[in-house]
Amino acid sequence: MDECKSRSLKLEEALGFFDSMISVRPLPSIWAFNTLLGAISKMEHYPVVVSMFEQMMGCQEMQPDIFTMTIFMNCQCDLKQSDLCFSVLASSTCLSYHERYASWALQ
Repeated sequence: MDECKSRSLKLEEALGFFDSMISVRPLPSIWAFNTLLGAISKMEHYPVVVSMFEQMMGCQEMQPDIFTMTIFMNCQCDLKQSDLCFSVLASSTCLSYHERYASWALQ
């Protein structure tokens, strides 16, 4: 995770980290996934983040938090697909996330 924070991470390394993280049980913490997704989004590989998010949502054990949702919504907005943000916002509300945090991502 140090590579993620230092911005020295390459996309290929990030994909490898993700593949190993998603396949181990128990899953790493959501913080680790958020750190990786955030680093990839800073590299402006938004479609990759969206794909990873979708894979994460396929895992029953995965419990996304408001930060995960915010990273995903920001990537959707950067891809000019802000209409999908509203469905994520609705899901966030259903999952009892605080509305003020979810709506912050849309500003």
